[in-house]
Amino acid sequence: MSENVQEKQKSSKLVIILLIVLIVLLVAGIIIGIVLFGKRSNDDSSADGEEPVVTIGYEGAGVVALGEDEFQKTMEEMIKQAEDGLMDLRYKNIAESTDGVHFDCMIGNSENNIYDMYFNIYLNTDLEQQILLTGLVPPGEMIETFESEIPLEPGEHEATLVFTQVKDDHATICGQVMVVLRLEVSE
Repeated sequence: MSENVQEKQKSSKLVIILLIVLIVLLVAGIIIGIVLFGKRSNDDSSADGEEPVVTIGYEGAGVVALGEDEFQKTMEEMIKQAEDGLMDLRYKNIAESTDGVHFDCMIGNSENNIYDMYFNIYLNTDLEQQILLTGLVPPGEMIETFESEIPLEPGEHEATLVFTQVKDDHATICGQVMVVLRLEVSE
């Protein structure tokens, strides 16, 4: 029996030693973390007691802004680019026809847009059967009728209406949005 007691005492001592080692490692890790974090915070602040410098960066390709002025400049540029790409849609999602060729519609370039746009209508979602391609429509203008390049049978047809904004050079696409347009041909 004394062997069992000795083995239990040895394993108890081993467990206690392992716990002490883990506690020491944990405390050391916390101390190292505090020292490193404190050093990093001190490095970010300026020498004359001013606020720390703003630094934003991305992994890989992206925008890096160093300093508050550069950050503000970058933000203003990104906002301008976003505004250039904004597109206000103006349309009625149903176009009607009595003969399958001449359609009454309301498709327009909202007065809130900055760029001209043109419209395409396709009979399918894979954009292969085009039935309309308009010329450029300036902001605030709209089309109220169109002729389909492909005569449609009576009934309802689901089409894709594509709004495409172009910059002032009339060659650079600035934005594009696709919506569903229902084409109704009465009998």
